[in-house]
Amino acid sequence: MRADGEIQAEVRQALARVEDPELPVGIADLGMVRGVTVAAGAVAVELVPTFLACPALWLVESEVLRQVTAVPGVTGCQVTWLPGGWSGADVTDAGRRALAGVGLAVPADDGAASCPFCGSAELTVTSPFGSAVCRTAAYCPSCRSPVEVLKSKRQPGRAEMPRRNRS
Repeated sequence: MRADGEIQAEVRQALARVEDPELPVGIADLGMVRGVTVAAGAVAVELVPTFLACPALWLVESEVLRQVTAVPGVTGCQVTWLPGGWSGADVTDAGRRALAGVGLAVPADDGAASCPFCGSAELTVTSPFGSAVCRTAAYCPSCRSPVEVLKSKRQPGRAEMPRRNRS
């Protein structure tokens, strides 16, 4: 029988291979993995959704189950979705680079986002609706590029990206 610590390390590696089906980055780099415990080969994985209304959560969960149960010594896996709490601050540097590479901006903890192409902080929201429920459409006047910004659970009292002036 393999040691739980050894299994846990391999489970974390397996989770790093699970990509978000709507974003070109792994769930570990998105900051979705909140906990992994192993007891006698039984694995419990705690995840937090990037967006509560995400229609792809079942895909993420099924891929987590597939990857984790393929690890030698794992006797079963339970996935628990924790309520909310994800923010752009949870994304790793590698995740931010991957998202910027496809034109997606990740908001900072204060809700501010920078253009993934030129770095300008002058993004203007053009629509609260992007190409997916977890995204907002924006425009960068500095490099004249349309961008999408990942929606984040905004904390009360925190700043929000400026809205387009409609006057």
